Amino acid sequence: NGNSAFTLTALSILAGGKLGGKTTFLAELAFEDERAEVERLWLKYAHHRWSIIVGRVHTDLGFWNTAYHHGAWSQPTISRPRGVSFEDDGGILPVHWVGVTGAYARKIGTMGLRLSLGVGNGRGASVEEVQITQDTNRNKAVFASLSVVPADNFEIGIAGVYDRIAADDTVRDTPYSIGETIGSGYAVYSTDKLMALAEAHLVIHTLPAQRFVNADAFALLAYRLRAAWTPYLRTEFGKATAAADPVFSPRGQTRSSFVESLAGLRFDLSEWSAVKLEYRYHRDLSLATNTHTVAINWAFGL
Repeated sequence: NGNSAFTLTALSILAGGKLGGKTTFLAELAFEDERAEVERLWLKYAHHRWSIIVGRVHTDLGFWNTAYHHGAWSQPTISRPRGVSFEDDGGILPVHWVGVTGAYARKIGTMGLRLSLGVGNGRGASVEEVQITQDTNRNKAVFASLSVVPADNFEIGIAGVYDRIAADDTVRDTPYSIGETIGSGYAVYSTDKLMALAEAHLVIHTLPAQRFVNADAFALLAYRLRAAWTPYLRTEFGKATAAADPVFSPRGQTRSSFVESLAGLRFDLSEWSAVKLEYRYHRDLSLATNTHTVAINWAFGL
C-alpha cells in the first residue's frame, strides 16, 4: 500500500543437550505476533550409521526446511521462500512433522548417502494446523527422502510425502477426504564463499474425479566477497491450480500464481549478528499486479 513500517520478527529460543550416552534432545520456542509456540521438540537416539528421532521436527523436504529453522539470522535472505514458508505464513508444504523419523547414513567410496523414513500426523482441519496431540483420522502421513553427496560441497536430494486428509465439510466445501501427494527435489553447492541452490516442490490434492496441482520452485545464489560482505540473488516461481484447491482454498477462494525476485546484501557484524538489505519484486500473475519492497533486517543470536 506504499506505507513504510517497523516489524518485529520471531524471537526464537533454542535449548538442547545430551541425556546420556547416545541420546540427545532439542527444544525450540518461538515468540511471534504476541504468541509463543513450540516449533521443535524432539528426542534423538543415534548409533553408528542410523538414528531415530521422536517428536516435532522440520519435515525432511528439500534443503531449506532442514538447513534453516526459525531463527532468521542463519538463513541467507531476510525471509524464507514462499513455497517453504511456515504453515501459518502461506506455505504449501507441511514443514513441521510430529511423529517418528528414522535415518541411515553411510559412505560408499567417496560418495555420501543418507536415507530417512517417517510416520506422523497428517494435516489438520486447516492448512495452518499442526496436529500435536491428536490426529483427525486413522491414516498416518508417511514420507521418505534420499540425499546423495557425489562430490565435495555438492549435494542432491529427493523426497516425497503421502497423506490422506480427513473429511471435514465444516471447514471445506467437500464431504470427501483428500489425498495429498508431495514430491520434492534439490541440488546445492556450498563452500565457505559460494552457495548455489535450486529447489522445487510439487503438491497434488485429489478428490473423486478431481485433481489439483500446485508447484513452487526457487533458486539462490550467494557469494561472500570478503569476511563480512555477501551479496545474494533469489528468484521464485509459484503455480497455483486454476480451480480452488480444497486444502489451500477451503471456501472457494483462489490462490494466485506468482513470480518473485530479490537482490540483497548481507553484512556480518560479528559471528552471531548480521544486517541484510534487500529489494524484492513480486508479480501476482493472476491479478496482474506488481509489488516492490525494500527492507532492512537485523538478526542475531546469543
